[in-house]
Amino acid sequence: MMRIFCMLGLFALAAPVSQAGMVIDDFNGTTLGTRTFYVSSGGSTPNASATVNSGSAFATDVAFGQLTYTFASSMNLSPNYSFSLTDFEASGSGEISLVTRNTTGITGTETVTFTDGPPSDLSFVFDTVVLSDIKSLTFNMFSDPFGTPIDISFSSVQAVPEPTSIALVSLAGLGGLVVRRRRKVSEVAAV
Repeated sequence: MMRIFCMLGLFALAAPVSQAGMVIDDFNGTTLGTRTFYVSSGGSTPNASATVNSGSAFATDVAFGQLTYTFASSMNLSPNYSFSLTDFEASGSGEISLVTRNTTGITGTETVTFTDGPPSDLSFVFDTVVLSDIKSLTFNMFSDPFGTPIDISFSSVQAVPEPTSIALVSLAGLGGLVVRRRRKVSEVAAV
């Protein structure tokens, strides 16, 4: 049992404590699955367009947009993962809903609102059940008020482990190392 705790501790200490996760799409050639990006204009501006190149996705004059990833084989993520649109920036406000699907249908939906401002990551947090056997991800983007054309951009789509999960594994491992150290010290003192 002690060896398991020590191995967990070494694993946790060796693992980088960062937000790095599995890249779904970096818009630079690395894409898991098949990507479809559709945008539609609102109001009197019928010029919506979507571009994917040089490490970013960019859409102009968007009232509604849909970004879908379809995977050839199911994706299973461990507990406490989230999906993230990194460096997200918008020229207005709205919301994005992420819909996950498996072979039997929709497994979950999470919605995040956004406003114009500096680039930041938008995270969609799901529970463990929703993140098993994922066959597709669909990001539905709406401007607010609906029909108002806005511009949006982001640099990648990622599956990211939540920091609390990393911290818990690290604490369990460190606890095992402390127990082992105390046993060694008590063994040496007894001799």
